[in-house]
Amino acid sequence: AEEHCLIRWRRKGAPRAEPGGGATSSLVNVTRFHVRIGHLGPQGVPPDDGDDAAYVYQKQFSEGDKGFAECVTMVTLLRPSTSYVAQVRSSTNGFWGAWSRAVGFTTR
Repeated sequence: AEEHCLIRWRRKGAPRAEPGGGATSSLVNVTRFHVRIGHLGPQGVPPDDGDDAAYVYQKQFSEGDKGFAECVTMVTLLRPSTSYVAQVRSSTNGFWGAWSRAVGFTTR
């Protein structure tokens, strides 16, 4: 049974850090990333933005965090044979941007 997933995202216009390299972001204005994973609802509909209970994972990464530099996080304790949706957003100058397009996946 599959109980975990690896989530990766790209920083538009920035070089990617090598895993384990400990590099920091070259984008001065991006200060945080926020990753969330929620249950995919009926007909493939993602949860509502305000429905925090529908999200099984939420984590913020800031400069200095390994997930921030590498744009990656491992999510564990997921249910087998369950459909989820993942989204990422960034913060620049203290303000959060819009959530990314929802990307669905199903554990085995």
